Amino acid sequence: MNVTLVQVAAVILRISGVVWLWDALVALTSLPGDIYGMTALQPGYLLSQRELGLAMLVVRIGLYLIIGSAFLFFASPLAKIFTKGLEHGA
Repeated sequence: MNVTLVQVAAVILRISGVVWLWDALVALTSLPGDIYGMTALQPGYLLSQRELGLAMLVVRIGLYLIIGSAFLFFASPLAKIFTKGLEHGA
């Protein structure tokens, strides 16, 4: 049984996709606490910092979901692109 470089790259991409999606879910679990912290906070200078942190968390969740999904669903085509030209020397 010969394992090609493309197959190894596809497995690595799928594992990376799972890790990215898992991290997005971890960030998603902290979202309600951050929102509650914003509503319980006294208005002042910390509110703008909390809003910025919340915006960064939402962007992080979206980015991780997009990257993780792309790595999972498009692992084989991406693996072929990433390993193009590497198997000719083998």
